Amino acid sequence: MQNFIKTLGYLGLIPFIFLAIGAWIPITQYLPNAISSLPSEVSFRYYSVAILSFIAGGIWPLSFLEPFKGSVRIAVTAIGFSLLAWATLFFDMKSALFVLGCAF
Repeated sequence: MQNFIKTLGYLGLIPFIFLAIGAWIPITQYLPNAISSLPSEVSFRYYSVAILSFIAGGIWPLSFLEPFKGSVRIAVTAIGFSLLAWATLFFDMKSALFVLGCAF
């Protein structure tokens, strides 16, 4: 089971690596039109927002566990990271990628 979880984690890195490389190397000419219609940095940004929200969502249930029961700090932190991720969609590209990188 541990190997399966590690494999899923490594597979989750593929879009990050592919889209980050695509932001510097114009590879969209080799992709189908449906994929290449968005610039790689925009796709990378959207994917980063979704993953950061997903990770923050994994922190939130800790506030229900016995050692942390009723901990508002954990819930607020998790929700704050998720809201911060979605707020970066309103930032310019460089600022958004900087904030997302710091949040990870």
